Amino acid sequence: MTSLKYILFTFLCLTWGSSYILIKKVLLAYAPTELAVVRIGIAAILLMIFLPAAIRSIPRSKWIYLVLPGWIGAGIPSYLFAKAETEISSAMTGILGSVTPLLTLLIGVLFFGLSFRKNVWLGFVVALVGAIVIISQGDLSVFTLQIAPASLVLLGAVCYALSTNGVHRWLQGINSLHISSLAFSFMLPAVIGYLLACDMSGLLEHPLLLQSSIYLVILSVCSTVIASVIYFRLVQIAGPAFSSMVSYFIPIVASIFGLLDGESLSVYHYAGMLMILLGLYIGKESSAAAS
Repeated sequence: MTSLKYILFTFLCLTWGSSYILIKKVLLAYAPTELAVVRIGIAAILLMIFLPAAIRSIPRSKWIYLVLPGWIGAGIPSYLFAKAETEISSAMTGILGSVTPLLTLLIGVLFFGLSFRKNVWLGFVVALVGAIVIISQGDLSVFTLQIAPASLVLLGAVCYALSTNGVHRWLQGINSLHISSLAFSFMLPAVIGYLLACDMSGLLEHPLLLQSSIYLVILSVCSTVIASVIYFRLVQIAGPAFSSMVSYFIPIVASIFGLLDGESLSVYHYAGMLMILLGLYIGKESSAAAS
C-alpha cells in the first residue's frame, strides 16, 4: 500500500498541476459557468458505464454522503476556480489553493474528530511556506489582490477539505469508481437543465470554440474523471492529511511545465521545491497519526 499511495500521489500532482493551464485555455471561449457545467457533464457521461454496478454496491444509507465528492468536491469548485481565474492570475490561484492541506487538517480536527502529531502540523506549515516562495518569487507585493476572487479560491479549498474528510469518514471500503460514478450522476440533471435553459449561441459562434473544447475534454477526462477516482482511492488508503498535500506540489509541477515551455527557473523555485519536499518528509506519518 505504501508504494501504491506514492504512485497515486505522483499522478495527481502531475494531473492537477497542469489543470490551471487547461482552465485558462478553456476560458478563451467558455464562460466560467459553462466550463463547470460542461466539465461535470462530460465526466458524468463517461462514468455512466459504472453506474449500474455503483447502484448495486453502494448502500442507500450512504447515498446522502455522495454530495461530498460530487457537488462539494467537484461541482462547486469547478466553477469557483474558473471564475477566480478570470480576475486573478493562475499563480495566485495556485498559492491560495495551497492552503487546502491546512484546511483539511483544521476541518478534520474541528468537525471529524481527527488528531495529528505536532510534526504533521510543522510539515504542513513548512510546505506551505515553500509554495509561497515558489509563486511569490520573493515579491510579497503579489499578495495585494482583490478580495472577491481570492475568496472564491479559498471557498473552493474549503470544499475540497470537506470532501476529503467526508470520503475518509463515511465512504471507506467503497470502490472509488463507484463513488465517482454515482456522485457525478446526481449532478447530471442540473447539468442538463442548465444546458436546456441557457442561451449558448454566443459560445457556439466563438472562433476559438474548437480549440477550447479540446482542452475542456482533456480537463474533464484527466483532471476530473481519472483524477477524482484516483484521489478518492488515495484518501481511502492514505488518509485525508497525506492526500491533501497534493496541493503543495501543484506549484512545482506548474514550474516544470513553464520550464518545458521555455521559461526559466529562479533560485526561489528551487528553494521552494526543497521546502515542500522537506515538509512532506516531516509530516510523512500523517495518515498513521489520525485517530
